[in-house]
Amino acid sequence: SLSNSAMYIEAAERIGTGDAPDSNAAIIDALAQKGWCVMPGFIPEADIDSLRSLAQQQHAAESYRPAGIGKGGNRAVNHEIRSDLICWIDPHDDGYRELCGERFETLRLAINEQMYLCLFDLETHFALYRPGAFYGRHLDQFRQGGRRKLTVILYLNRGWQPEDGGELLLYTDQDPASAPVRVLPHGGTLVCFMSEVFPHEVLPARRDRLSLTGWYRTRESLLISP
Repeated sequence: SLSNSAMYIEAAERIGTGDAPDSNAAIIDALAQKGWCVMPGFIPEADIDSLRSLAQQQHAAESYRPAGIGKGGNRAVNHEIRSDLICWIDPHDDGYRELCGERFETLRLAINEQMYLCLFDLETHFALYRPGAFYGRHLDQFRQGGRRKLTVILYLNRGWQPEDGGELLLYTDQDPASAPVRVLPHGGTLVCFMSEVFPHEVLPARRDRLSLTGWYRTRESLLISP
Protein backbone atom coordinates (compact mmCIF):
# COMPACT_ATOMS: atom_id res chain seq x y z
CA SER A 1 0.00 0.00 0.00
CA LEU A 2 1.05 3.62 -0.25
CA SER A 3 1.29 3.88 3.53
CA ASN A 4 3.68 0.92 3.60
CA SER A 5 5.76 2.38 0.78
CA ALA A 6 6.00 5.70 2.63
CA MET A 7 7.07 3.87 5.78
CA TYR A 8 9.92 2.03 4.04
CA ILE A 9 11.10 5.11 2.17
CA GLU A 10 11.04 7.16 5.37
CA ALA A 11 13.01 4.45 7.19
CA ALA A 12 15.55 4.32 4.38
CA GLU A 13 16.08 8.06 4.52
CA ARG A 14 17.24 7.70 8.13
CA ILE A 15 20.13 5.48 6.99
CA GLY A 16 23.39 7.40 6.59
CA THR A 17 24.45 7.87 2.96
CA GLY A 18 27.33 5.59 2.03
CA ASP A 19 27.04 3.50 5.22
CA ALA A 20 27.01 0.16 3.43
CA PRO A 21 26.43 -2.22 6.39
CA ASP A 22 23.44 -0.23 7.67
CA SER A 23 21.88 0.31 4.24
CA ASN A 24 22.43 -3.35 3.31
CA ALA A 25 20.65 -4.41 6.49
CA ALA A 26 17.72 -2.09 5.74
CA ILE A 27 17.48 -3.36 2.15
CA ILE A 28 17.56 -7.01 3.24
CA ASP A 29 14.95 -6.38 5.93
CA ALA A 30 12.58 -4.78 3.41
CA LEU A 31 13.17 -7.53 0.83
CA ALA A 32 12.48 -10.21 3.44
CA GLN A 33 9.27 -8.53 4.58
CA LYS A 34 7.87 -7.12 1.33
CA GLY A 35 9.97 -8.37 -1.56
CA TRP A 36 10.87 -4.80 -2.60
CA CYS A 37 12.76 -1.77 -1.29
CA VAL A 38 13.40 1.91 -2.06
CA MET A 39 16.72 3.16 -0.66
CA PRO A 40 17.64 6.86 -1.10
CA GLY A 41 21.34 7.67 -0.92
CA PHE A 42 22.56 4.19 -1.84
CA ILE A 43 25.52 5.74 -3.69
CA PRO A 44 27.17 9.06 -2.65
CA GLU A 45 26.19 12.07 -4.76
CA ALA A 46 29.73 12.59 -6.12
CA ASP A 47 29.80 9.01 -7.43
CA ILE A 48 26.34 9.47 -8.97
CA ASP A 49 27.69 12.52 -10.82
CA SER A 50 30.59 10.42 -12.11
CA LEU A 51 28.29 7.58 -13.16
CA ARG A 52 26.06 10.06 -14.98
CA SER A 53 29.12 11.42 -16.81
CA LEU A 54 30.12 7.86 -17.73
CA ALA A 55 26.63 7.18 -19.09
CA GLN A 56 26.67 10.45 -21.07
CA GLN A 57 30.09 9.62 -22.52
CA GLN A 58 28.71 6.32 -23.79
CA HIS A 59 25.82 8.19 -25.39
CA ALA A 60 28.21 10.63 -27.06
CA ALA A 61 30.09 7.60 -28.40
CA GLU A 62 26.80 6.33 -29.92
CA SER A 63 26.90 3.18 -27.77
CA TYR A 64 23.16 3.21 -27.00
CA ARG A 65 20.65 1.12 -28.92
CA PRO A 66 16.83 0.88 -28.85
CA ALA A 67 15.83 -1.58 -26.14
CA GLY A 68 14.13 -4.79 -27.18
CA ILE A 69 11.61 -7.08 -25.52
CA GLY A 70 11.60 -10.87 -25.34
CA LYS A 71 14.67 -13.07 -25.48
CA GLY A 72 16.59 -15.15 -27.97
CA GLY A 73 14.93 -15.52 -31.34
CA ASN A 74 11.80 -13.80 -30.03
CA ARG A 75 13.64 -10.58 -29.15
CA ALA A 76 12.36 -7.52 -31.00
CA VAL A 77 12.10 -3.74 -30.72
CA ASN A 78 8.51 -2.65 -30.08
CA HIS A 79 8.07 1.10 -29.52
CA GLU A 80 4.46 0.57 -28.45
CA ILE A 81 5.73 -1.22 -25.32
CA ARG A 82 9.05 0.48 -24.59
CA SER A 83 10.98 3.32 -26.18
CA ASP A 84 14.12 3.71 -24.06
CA LEU A 85 17.72 3.40 -25.22
CA ILE A 86 20.20 1.09 -23.48
CA CYS A 87 23.96 0.55 -23.30
CA TRP A 88 25.25 -2.67 -21.72
CA ILE A 89 27.99 -2.25 -19.11
CA ASP A 90 31.22 -4.23 -18.96
CA PRO A 91 31.34 -5.47 -15.33
CA HIS A 92 35.16 -5.42 -15.47
CA ASP A 93 35.34 -1.72 -16.42
CA ASP A 94 37.49 0.01 -13.79
CA GLY A 95 35.28 3.09 -13.60
CA TYR A 96 32.12 1.07 -13.12
CA ARG A 97 33.68 -1.19 -10.49
CA GLU A 98 35.08 1.74 -8.51
CA LEU A 99 31.91 3.85 -8.63
CA CYS A 100 29.30 1.18 -7.92
CA GLY A 101 30.34 -2.34 -8.98
CA GLU A 102 32.06 -3.13 -5.70
CA ARG A 103 29.11 -1.66 -3.78
CA PHE A 104 26.70 -3.93 -5.65
CA GLU A 105 28.97 -6.90 -4.96
CA THR A 106 28.88 -6.12 -1.23
CA LEU A 107 25.08 -6.09 -1.40
CA ARG A 108 25.01 -9.40 -3.32
CA LEU A 109 27.12 -11.14 -0.68
CA ALA A 110 25.01 -9.72 2.16
CA ILE A 111 21.75 -10.83 0.53
CA ASN A 112 23.10 -14.33 -0.08
CA GLU A 113 24.27 -14.59 3.52
CA GLN A 114 20.92 -13.52 4.98
CA MET A 115 18.34 -14.69 2.42
CA TYR A 116 20.00 -17.66 0.69
CA LEU A 117 18.96 -16.50 -2.78
CA CYS A 118 22.10 -17.97 -4.41
CA LEU A 119 22.70 -14.81 -6.45
CA PHE A 120 25.67 -15.50 -8.71
CA ASP A 121 26.34 -12.36 -10.74
CA LEU A 122 24.93 -9.00 -11.85
CA GLU A 123 24.24 -7.87 -15.41
CA THR A 124 23.68 -4.14 -15.90
CA HIS A 125 23.03 -1.50 -18.52
CA PHE A 126 22.52 2.23 -18.63
CA ALA A 127 18.96 3.19 -19.63
CA LEU A 128 18.22 6.54 -21.24
CA TYR A 129 14.65 7.75 -21.58
CA ARG A 130 14.45 10.76 -23.85
CA PRO A 131 11.49 13.16 -23.27
CA GLY A 132 8.27 11.22 -23.92
CA ALA A 133 9.90 7.76 -23.74
CA PHE A 134 8.26 5.11 -21.56
CA TYR A 135 8.14 1.41 -20.70
CA GLY A 136 4.73 -0.22 -20.34
CA ARG A 137 3.74 -2.51 -17.49
CA HIS A 138 5.81 -5.71 -17.50
CA LEU A 139 7.63 -8.36 -15.46
CA ASP A 140 11.41 -8.65 -15.66
CA GLN A 141 11.36 -12.43 -15.33
CA PHE A 142 8.56 -14.84 -16.15
CA ARG A 143 7.92 -17.65 -13.72
CA GLN A 144 8.65 -20.38 -16.29
CA GLY A 145 12.31 -20.09 -15.48
CA GLY A 146 15.31 -17.94 -16.17
CA ARG A 147 18.24 -16.57 -14.25
CA ARG A 148 17.04 -13.10 -13.23
CA LYS A 149 16.13 -13.13 -9.54
CA LEU A 150 16.40 -9.57 -8.17
CA THR A 151 16.00 -6.34 -10.14
CA VAL A 152 18.04 -3.27 -9.14
CA ILE A 153 17.55 0.26 -10.51
CA LEU A 154 19.95 3.05 -9.53
CA TYR A 155 18.88 6.53 -10.64
CA LEU A 156 21.50 8.95 -11.97
CA ASN A 157 19.47 12.16 -12.39
CA ARG A 158 20.29 15.49 -10.78
CA GLY A 159 17.63 17.83 -9.38
CA TRP A 160 14.62 15.76 -10.45
CA GLN A 161 11.27 17.45 -9.72
CA PRO A 162 7.75 15.96 -9.60
CA GLU A 163 6.76 18.00 -12.65
CA ASP A 164 9.53 16.25 -14.62
CA GLY A 165 7.43 13.05 -14.63
CA GLY A 166 9.22 9.78 -15.36
CA GLU A 167 7.95 7.98 -12.27
CA LEU A 168 8.45 4.27 -11.73
CA LEU A 169 5.16 2.57 -10.88
CA LEU A 170 5.73 -0.60 -8.88
CA TYR A 171 2.68 -2.84 -8.45
CA THR A 172 3.26 -4.37 -5.04
CA ASP A 173 -0.28 -5.63 -4.38
CA GLN A 174 -2.05 -8.35 -6.38
CA ASP A 175 -5.33 -6.49 -5.96
CA PRO A 176 -5.87 -4.64 -9.28
CA ALA A 177 -7.66 -1.84 -7.41
CA SER A 178 -4.61 -1.10 -5.25
CA ALA A 179 -2.53 1.95 -6.09
CA PRO A 180 1.07 1.27 -7.15
CA VAL A 181 4.11 2.56 -5.31
CA ARG A 182 5.31 5.66 -7.19
CA VAL A 183 9.03 6.44 -7.18
CA LEU A 184 10.59 9.60 -8.58
CA PRO A 185 14.00 8.91 -10.19
CA HIS A 186 16.11 10.99 -7.80
CA GLY A 187 19.86 10.55 -8.25
CA GLY A 188 21.34 8.06 -5.77
CA THR A 189 18.06 6.26 -5.06
CA LEU A 190 18.12 2.48 -5.42
CA VAL A 191 14.98 0.46 -6.11
CA CYS A 192 15.16 -3.31 -5.84
CA PHE A 193 12.49 -6.00 -6.07
CA MET A 194 11.98 -9.67 -6.86
CA SER A 195 12.10 -9.88 -10.64
CA GLU A 196 9.40 -12.51 -11.18
CA VAL A 197 6.91 -11.10 -8.65
CA PHE A 198 6.33 -7.37 -9.21
CA PRO A 199 5.02 -5.83 -12.45
CA HIS A 200 6.20 -2.27 -13.02
CA GLU A 201 6.23 0.49 -15.62
CA VAL A 202 8.01 3.77 -16.38
CA LEU A 203 5.91 6.85 -17.15
CA PRO A 204 7.00 9.39 -19.79
CA ALA A 205 9.30 12.14 -18.58
CA ARG A 206 9.66 15.76 -19.70
CA ARG A 207 13.49 15.65 -19.65
CA ASP A 208 16.22 13.07 -20.17
CA ARG A 209 15.96 10.33 -17.54
CA LEU A 210 19.04 8.20 -16.78
CA SER A 211 19.38 5.05 -14.71
CA LEU A 212 21.61 2.07 -14.22
CA THR A 213 19.40 -1.01 -14.35
CA GLY A 214 20.48 -4.53 -13.55
CA TRP A 215 19.53 -8.01 -12.46
CA TYR A 216 21.17 -10.23 -9.92
CA ARG A 217 21.13 -13.68 -11.52
CA THR A 218 21.44 -17.26 -10.35
CA ARG A 219 23.78 -19.74 -12.02
CA GLU A 220 22.73 -21.32 -15.28
CA SER A 221 21.07 -24.66 -14.62
CA LEU A 222 23.04 -27.65 -15.81
CA LEU A 223 21.26 -30.48 -17.59
CA ILE A 224 22.77 -33.78 -16.48
CA SER A 225 22.10 -36.85 -18.58
CA PRO A 226 21.11 -39.97 -16.63
